Amino acid sequence: MRKILFYSLILFTTISCEDHIEYIEVVSIEEVEGACECECNEFPDNGLVAWYPFNNTLYDESGNGNDLMNSEIEFVQDRYETQESSVYFDGMGINLFTENDITQYLPPTSQTISFWFQNKSSNYRSIFALGNEDSARLVITPNTYDNLISIQGGENGCLSCTGNGGYINTEAEDLNEGWHHMVYIIDAQNINIWYDGGLLLSSSHQGFNCSSEDFKLYLGNDIVCGSEYYEMYMDDVGLWDRVLTEQEIQYLYNN
Repeated sequence: MRKILFYSLILFTTISCEDHIEYIEVVSIEEVEGACECECNEFPDNGLVAWYPFNNTLYDESGNGNDLMNSEIEFVQDRYETQESSVYFDGMGINLFTENDITQYLPPTSQTISFWFQNKSSNYRSIFALGNEDSARLVITPNTYDNLISIQGGENGCLSCTGNGGYINTEAEDLNEGWHHMVYIIDAQNINIWYDGGLLLSSSHQGFNCSSEDFKLYLGNDIVCGSEYYEMYMDDVGLWDRVLTEQEIQYLYNN
């Protein structure tokens, strides 16, 4: 519900967001809409390419049909202890992947990746990849031995068996303990990594832009140059074809 009253040259508005009311003085309709976006908690479905909440299903609940494959995955309790609401990877061959190329829906100049991760057995392998056995646009690799996370593919476009594609590394506190939320935001020049609701790293890059009709989304499989697997839990995996705002990132972290 929105009520707008005009007095002279100043615009006042009352905004109600789920029984929470604030009185905000603004000077334009754009500021009214912006204020409501900041205060009202809504799932960011604009630009959503794929969404996997793992509520006892591998369906892409964005409605875009990018369903995940692998009938052997085990559904387990999530970070809220809700049963059959996250997935367990055994590190012995269980992984998830899309049937079709997913990078065609992700412009290299504007992409966001978000997921929850919990380490089971310390490792240093990729858990998220957009690629195939030969190359990838990007891979995300937690190093739970040293509390580091890295994303590869930031130089010359692609990660491949003949070139590492460039590493961007950063420390991530307590990575090997409990659930953690990670968000990777990539535009034409910069990458921002968010960790548990805070901005962990902001860096320039020259990559993350290769595409192939053979590139799939892989979870739990260090696919490039030969499959290797990671024992872990994952939940609420999402991909967007745009840059999410800080408010949207906080919503994903807090809900």
